[in-house]
Amino acid sequence: MERLVISVHLSGTGARAILLQLDSGSDGPILYAGSNDPEVQVLVHSAALQGGNTTSAQRAFAVVPPQTMQIGNHILSNISFVTPLSVQESLPTRHEDGLLPTVLFQRVFISGRDHYVVFNPK
Repeated sequence: MERLVISVHLSGTGARAILLQLDSGSDGPILYAGSNDPEVQVLVHSAALQGGNTTSAQRAFAVVPPQTMQIGNHILSNISFVTPLSVQESLPTRHEDGLLPTVLFQRVFISGRDHYVVFNPK
């Protein structure tokens, strides 16, 4: 199955666009710690470790400072990305910088045949 990858701009990455894989299974945006993009790495390293009353699964992630995200003409504010704290060496190399969950949008129309996506933000 072909992955749908979306080009977005984040406030913490300057003018450079990053690539996020559209994902209907995740419940929050993720930035990969292993991204090759130096500006994504700056965001990942600014992520705050979860505090005291968290489970070990929650401590496996750190929260990136809230971002303003632009996708085409749509601007979404205060988007909190998480990043995994430990990346296993056996994970495949990804060309994307993270995941973009469809849950951020009220509606998403995907045309697989014509290779485009239309978003309706919440």
